[in-house]
Amino acid sequence: GGPQEDGALVKYARQIATDGINQFNRTYMKAVTDDLGFKWFRYTGSNLKTSRPFCLAMTQPENEYFHISQVSNIIKGYLNTGKVSTQGLNKETNTNNFFIYAGGYNCGHSIIPVPDALVPEKFKAAII
Repeated sequence: GGPQEDGALVKYARQIATDGINQFNRTYMKAVTDDLGFKWFRYTGSNLKTSRPFCLAMTQPENEYFHISQVSNIIKGYLNTGKVSTQGLNKETNTNNFFIYAGGYNCGHSIIPVPDALVPEKFKAAII
C-alpha cells in the first residue's frame, strides 16, 4: 500500500469482514424466506464506484424484481434487459446459494423477499 492506497492485508481483511457480515445477514434472510414460501425478490442496495456490472444491472428498475424461477438464468447473466457480465460473482454461485453470495466478493447488496401483491404487474406478466 501507500499513503493513498490500503495494503493487501487491509484490503483482504476488509473484504472478509464485509463478506462475513453480509453473508450472515443474507443466510438469515434466506432461512426466513424459505420458511414463508416467498417466490418474488428484489435486488436492492446502494451502488458504489466499485460496483460490478452485474450489480449495477440488477439494481436497475427493469431488473430489480425477479421470480425464483429466474435465478438459474440470472447467475448466467441473463436479465430482463439482456446479457450482462458475471465477472466477480463467486465461482461457486449456483441457484441455491445466489441468495447468500449475491453479486460476489465484497458485495453489499441485499436480496429481499417481496409479497406477490407488491410486485409490479409487468414483472408478473413476464413470468406467466
